[in-house]
Amino acid sequence: MKVKCEYCRAYVDDDLEKCPYCGATLNAVERTVGKEPETIEELKEWCDKHNLKSEKTRFFIGEDYKKPKAFGIYKDEATGEYVVYKNKADGTRAIRYQGRDQGYAVHELYARLQDEITNQKNIYAEKKIQNADKISKARRKRKDKIWNTLWIGGFIALCLFLGFTFSDKKSGYYSYNNNLYYNAGGDWYYYDSDYDDESYDTDYGWYPIDDYNVPSEFTSESWEDYQNTDDFEFDYSSFSKTDFYDDWQESKSSDDDDDWSSDSDWDSGSDWDSGGTDWDSDW
Repeated sequence: MKVKCEYCRAYVDDDLEKCPYCGATLNAVERTVGKEPETIEELKEWCDKHNLKSEKTRFFIGEDYKKPKAFGIYKDEATGEYVVYKNKADGTRAIRYQGRDQGYAVHELYARLQDEITNQKNIYAEKKIQNADKISKARRKRKDKIWNTLWIGGFIALCLFLGFTFSDKKSGYYSYNNNLYYNAGGDWYYYDSDYDDESYDTDYGWYPIDDYNVPSEFTSESWEDYQNTDDFEFDYSSFSKTDFYDDWQESKSSDDDDDWSSDSDWDSGSDWDSGGTDWDSDW
């Protein structure tokens, strides 16, 4: 059976001790990130704890919901199988998983829910920027400062581009032109075994780089072609041994369950907009 590494989100064999892509110890992942529901009842409790109501989120836990625009999981009592599904906008159903492994079924829906939470936060952030921009434009219009309006609008667009260009890429190793990179939750690092700078952890040859130094190919539609590469004969646990990796995991854990929405004023109960969900794809 395949399990997902919570650090780089790659699927790996469940009998491995470490992720072959990022080097994370899989047992340690479970202990550190932890708290992932393993049963339908635990997933219900998790959603209740975070005020994720099915009528708002369109995630139906333990229910074979028939209407369009819905994700769900339930146990078919006739067959004993667990079914994970998505009802698309046109009413057709796509089955993500159907089988007797409850833990795997719950994981699939939980992972999709986490992706949708991220999507909802991004939608909310974009709306705030748009609303703020409208107010600013109205004020500047009253002052007849059209050039300032254009300048600030361009600046906001540039910030959006730089802020979100790399953040939606999966964490893990990338390669380009025989150079190795690592994406740690949107922060990029470059590998150079000869690099020497006392301000960085150079024991394993890694140091941080700015977004504009990241190859543009990583932002193209074929960005996955550059990820989790086998082009290098390389110790793929090296980044997980650095201080950068420890700092990254500490930042991830600080945004765990108890502080899961503390990074913004987004509210899961009132700000969820299911109209922004992609209802046309299979998953």
